[in-house]
Amino acid sequence: MSDGHEAYEKNNEVKKGRSIRVLLLVGVINVLITCFFGTLILYQIIIGKNPNSNKTEITAEYTDGIVDQLVQYYNNNDYEGMYTIFGDYAKTKVSLQDAKNAMKNLTILGKISNWTFQNSSILGTDEIGTWIEVNYSAMFESGSGIIKLSILERNKQKEVVGYNFNISNMK
Repeated sequence: MSDGHEAYEKNNEVKKGRSIRVLLLVGVINVLITCFFGTLILYQIIIGKNPNSNKTEITAEYTDGIVDQLVQYYNNNDYEGMYTIFGDYAKTKVSLQDAKNAMKNLTILGKISNWTFQNSSILGTDEIGTWIEVNYSAMFESGSGIIKLSILERNKQKEVVGYNFNISNMK
C-alpha cells in the first residue's frame, strides 16, 4: 500500500506541477497580448491614427451655412457663386471656367427642395492637411440623394475643396 500511496502522491505532484505550468503559461500569454494591444493603441494615438479618430469637430453648425449657400446658388444656376464656395486650395486646382462647365451638367437633377445633415468623418491626414467628408441627405426634383462636401483642414482653418451631388433614388 505504501508503494501505491507513493505513486498516488507522485501523480498528484505531477498534476499540480502541470497545472501550475499551464496557469503560468496562460498568465504570460495574457500579459503579452495585453502589452501588444496596448502598444498598438498607444502607437496609433502617437502617430495620430487614434481608433476613435472618426469623431470630428465638423458639425452641422459649421457646414449648414455652407450648404445653404451652395443650394441657393445651385437652385439659381449661379455657377460663379457655386465657385466662391471653394477655398483657396481648390481654386488653385480648378479654374472658374472648368468648374462652370462641370456645374452646368448638374442641372439635370433639378432644384433642391430640402437637405439635412447626416454625418461627417475624417478620411485621412497627409502633408497637406486633414481631409473630411460631410454628407447631407437631399431631395432633388428628380429624386432623393446626397450632397457631399469635401473639406480640407490645415493650419486650424477649414475650407471646402469639393462637393458633389448623387441621386440614389430617382423619381
